[in-house]
Amino acid sequence: EHPELKPLTAEDMEQIRQAAYEEGFAEGKEEGFGKGYAEGRQQGLADGTAQGLAEGKKLGLSQAQQEIDDKLTQLTALLSQLQQPLSGLDQQVASGITELALAMAKAVIGVEVTTNPQVILQAVQEATSALPLQTEQMRIKLHPDDLAILQQYYSAEELQQRHWQLRAEPTVERGGCLVESEKSSVDRSLTQRVNTSLEHFLHQASTSD
Repeated sequence: EHPELKPLTAEDMEQIRQAAYEEGFAEGKEEGFGKGYAEGRQQGLADGTAQGLAEGKKLGLSQAQQEIDDKLTQLTALLSQLQQPLSGLDQQVASGITELALAMAKAVIGVEVTTNPQVILQAVQEATSALPLQTEQMRIKLHPDDLAILQQYYSAEELQQRHWQLRAEPTVERGGCLVESEKSSVDRSLTQRVNTSLEHFLHQASTSD
């Protein structure tokens, strides 16, 4: 025998509706939370990754720029250190070239001095001509070998007429002489003559550039 079904009252209807609402809310809450958590987690990871990449890139660029600045600073300092020695090196090279030219010229002239007596004769003439005409007495200091050459070209009488007193001076290089009077002196040593010729040559070279 089937139980008798009682008609639902308004109170019964309200209880059923409330129960259904609460059950649906619970299921919806659970489903929504799970879905929202998953989506939120995925979005959070995506956002976090994007933010991390952006911040990492920004940090990397900052570090790279700092490294570049450091390298530029080091390079600037290095170039500054190199520039100063280079400027000094130019002077050293010029000085070295001058000394080399002097040595070569003296070597060439030195060979000529031993084979050509005109070298010392010209030096003496230049030196004596540079002194005032009214000079009464001139002392000519020259290498003993050159002194012997002059004595071969000028007799004692000619030397006296020219007011020349020849003095042997071993410290004077061959091919040159020192001429002294009471009030002045003239240096026609080999080194001085080569220096004068070289300076004249360098001056002409610089003015022609």
